[in-house]
Amino acid sequence: MKHYLVFLSLALTSLAQAEFRTSVGNPDCSDWSGISKSSNEAAFVSDGQTMGYTYSNQNRIYYPGILRNYYGDSADWTNYTGLAFEVYLENESDNEITAALKVDPKDYDECNPISTAKVSLSGQGWKEVFIPWEMFDIDTGQKWGTLFAIKHVELTFNSDTNSSYQVSDVAIKRGRTVGLSATVQGKSSDAGTTVSYEFEVGNTTNKPQSVSLRIETKGWESMHGSIEPASLKLAPGETATCTLTVPIPAKLPQGIREKQIVNAISNGDGAALASLEFITAVRVPTPNIMFTSEGWDNVRAKVDQYDWAKDGLDKYEKDANKWSAPKPTKIDPADGVENYGKSIYNTDGRKMLEVAIAYQLTGNEAYAEKILQVIRPLVNMETGYPATLVGGGNSFVGEGKFWQSFARAYDLVRDSELLTDKDRELAEHTFRLFAERTIQGNTRGAISNWNVAEITAAFYCAMNIQDWHLIDQLLNSPTGIYAHLEHGI
Repeated sequence: MKHYLVFLSLALTSLAQAEFRTSVGNPDCSDWSGISKSSNEAAFVSDGQTMGYTYSNQNRIYYPGILRNYYGDSADWTNYTGLAFEVYLENESDNEITAALKVDPKDYDECNPISTAKVSLSGQGWKEVFIPWEMFDIDTGQKWGTLFAIKHVELTFNSDTNSSYQVSDVAIKRGRTVGLSATVQGKSSDAGTTVSYEFEVGNTTNKPQSVSLRIETKGWESMHGSIEPASLKLAPGETATCTLTVPIPAKLPQGIREKQIVNAISNGDGAALASLEFITAVRVPTPNIMFTSEGWDNVRAKVDQYDWAKDGLDKYEKDANKWSAPKPTKIDPADGVENYGKSIYNTDGRKMLEVAIAYQLTGNEAYAEKILQVIRPLVNMETGYPATLVGGGNSFVGEGKFWQSFARAYDLVRDSELLTDKDRELAEHTFRLFAERTIQGNTRGAISNWNVAEITAAFYCAMNIQDWHLIDQLLNSPTGIYAHLEHGI
């Protein structure tokens, strides 16, 4: 039976809960192949010999689903920024180190099979090495998808003077000495209010670190944020939570946004700078995806003025009166991961969107009630999209069609008095989950109208929650909407 790998950003905590440093095999490398022996907490490898580690029993979660197939028993490295290790050089020498990352042969068709990086190292004695992903010969558009499926890791050392090397503490880290992580990096609020974000600071080393934090400034900011605490001490491997607070001045217009870039250095080592970007915006009134309120007022004015517009509205209302909400798939929460891949609905949602348009033009709450019958099953944490990770189709183009319709329909009815605060909270959670999974799922380098269909849907979802960090990723990432337009057309 074929299995298909889930892209877990489940419960929106994949980034926040991931480790800041994870060992690759045993710290003394005793479970690596190619070594001559292991002692004194290090492995010995001969000059020119390749030492390697192979992942097994990773217990990855699979589901039959939307055509994003990973088959290998591999490790997920996507939350990290580079590969680190310690190496002992017996003699003063110049050395070349080659690191290779390999995916399972079962995944060669979809991922970069082998990614290599070569670095030079001079000196004598123990040296700490950190190789960021940017040094590997992998296309940026394929980087995330490949890092999601690492099966083999190899290290090869070469020099003219060293016959052997000692190697220890091979690890993947979210930063050379310190890492930053946040679950939410974009928020919108009304002018005159304050937005806050929580983010994690992690010591990625085996030594104590004193960390200093600062918000980068250009000099023309209107939103002057602050960090608490702005300095902290972290034991080896320790993490701490900080809060970024951003006041939004009352004078700012709707839609304006600013970036807050948090920089961190540890033990005064500026070369090991870690950064994390947030985007704060002044909230835009809803609805705003298809038209603003003023735009819909213009449509209603046409209905009052023109017979063709009256006929159009009449058709929308007749169709809305006939339409019934589709029945959701029955999901048993007790089935757990067995629910992954089950589609909540089997529809492209176009008729639902037409009903939402009828509501926006007439204010008839009966139409909003019909849309609500779709919303509540879909956003349910135990039996909806958060439980199955498939909303309305059996492929990512099918998901694109459904979520484009659903996200726009929600924007048209979200201000109905029938929606509760809980409905809106669950909808925001679900929109964020879908948008993040879509970003993750479109990072294997494909340029395709299928991918654009889903990315566009995620864009509408991000617009609903007005998270400009997500919106920026969906537009500007190496496999975002702009890249598809540039390279696809």
